[in-house]
Amino acid sequence: MRPSWQLTWPLLLCAFLAPRPGRADDAAKTLTDKGLVKSGSYWLAPEEAALKQKLDDVKRLEKEFTDAQKKMKAALADNAAKMAQIDKVKKELDQINTRLQNGGGQRNQLQAAATQRQQFIQQASVRVYDASRRTDNPELWQAIKDFAGAQTELGLALLAVGEAKYELATAYDKYRDDAQVASALESLGAGHRLGPGKKYDAEFKRLDKLLAQVWNDEVPVHLSNLQYRLAGVLNEKAPLTWMWVPQNDFNTLTASAAEAAGIAIPADAPQATIMFGEERKVAARQVTAPSLRFGRHVFRDVVVLVMAPEAEDMGCILGNKLFEDWKVNFLPQELRFILQPNEQSQPPQTK
Repeated sequence: MRPSWQLTWPLLLCAFLAPRPGRADDAAKTLTDKGLVKSGSYWLAPEEAALKQKLDDVKRLEKEFTDAQKKMKAALADNAAKMAQIDKVKKELDQINTRLQNGGGQRNQLQAAATQRQQFIQQASVRVYDASRRTDNPELWQAIKDFAGAQTELGLALLAVGEAKYELATAYDKYRDDAQVASALESLGAGHRLGPGKKYDAEFKRLDKLLAQVWNDEVPVHLSNLQYRLAGVLNEKAPLTWMWVPQNDFNTLTASAAEAAGIAIPADAPQATIMFGEERKVAARQVTAPSLRFGRHVFRDVVVLVMAPEAEDMGCILGNKLFEDWKVNFLPQELRFILQPNEQSQPPQTK
């Protein structure tokens, strides 16, 4: 019987075309030693591999931001609805009291109706934010703080993608001219090629628009201990909550906040003493913070007083100097803090 070559020839052909194991291992090691990362059929520059991770982070953080934004809006709407109901009942109470003062009939019924409304107002006002009295709503404050945290995380992640985008532009130049890389890819065969693994232009455009939505002119604001607090970012790395005290003419940082932002205190930094009330004195050192972000606005070279470690309980305080040439539109009941440059002021960097 004559042997059949129908199966034998393809097997021989595949064996002939496939790289020998030892040679393939050497080629893969060459590419790995050059810093390239295997992804499917592509060998990616480390800059692109890092970019892919950053894009994955953005995808996760974008969902967290959207969820936090929905919860904050729902909490604000809930508070507004409760305040509207309270205001409605207050007007009814005023009308009843007017009738009582004018000696209207059915006095007992009117007094009962007044008592009923007073009890409703008292009960409904618990855990509802009223700007006129600066009352507390812990659930609303938590929703705003959660949103501010998600906003900052996503914003910083988007900035990191922006930096990685520029690094990617030239990442492959050195590999295209590298004879060892070309030889290794040839040894590995047609299923291996040099990146980039995809085109990112459309994704970059979408993320640029997203950044403008995440950080805009509005700054998250909430109430704590009867003081309004603004959410910012120190040195483009440390999320920070500032107590907004517009009557002050200075800004303070806690020692821990300065450390988290990587702000060093030079040995020859000017010394200062801050008075809190009539009795408490706090030692501080004057330094310049490289940047301070509120929404899309980035203020550069901001003078701050870094307080001694024992003043951690005072928190970070923002005075009036930073915004003195700016248009600040603060709507307390709506909890909206809108920051815009005046026409005559020089706007800081915005992203």
